[in-house]
Amino acid sequence: MIGPMRQGWINDLRDNLSHYIAHLSINRWYSAPSTQDSEPDRQRRELEDLARLKEAIRLREKLFLLLNPRESQHIALGTLIQSAFDTYEAAGDTSEYLVALRQNAQNVLKTEWDVVRGR
Repeated sequence: MIGPMRQGWINDLRDNLSHYIAHLSINRWYSAPSTQDSEPDRQRRELEDLARLKEAIRLREKLFLLLNPRESQHIALGTLIQSAFDTYEAAGDTSEYLVALRQNAQNVLKTEWDVVRGR
């Protein structure tokens, strides 16, 4: 019974991490309004930017809820999730954090997979 539940959790973590990494791969300045935009374009871009930021927050929070705050690998993953978000929110280059996040996530997922397989 625990094996299928844990496998479901692993799949959920993997899916949400992949969505989060993909989402934060596109810098906010692509959708942020410009002073050169017409008023309708500025309003549209502001709404798009707000929607993208809201989705990033939703994904970040879901990931935090999937992590175990007592396991060191999960704590490190959470730190990278937050650092990537902070950089994204500031319209910075998230690529360095996303590479580290992917690598750390692979380690967490492998560890959890080994638990499911009974290693």
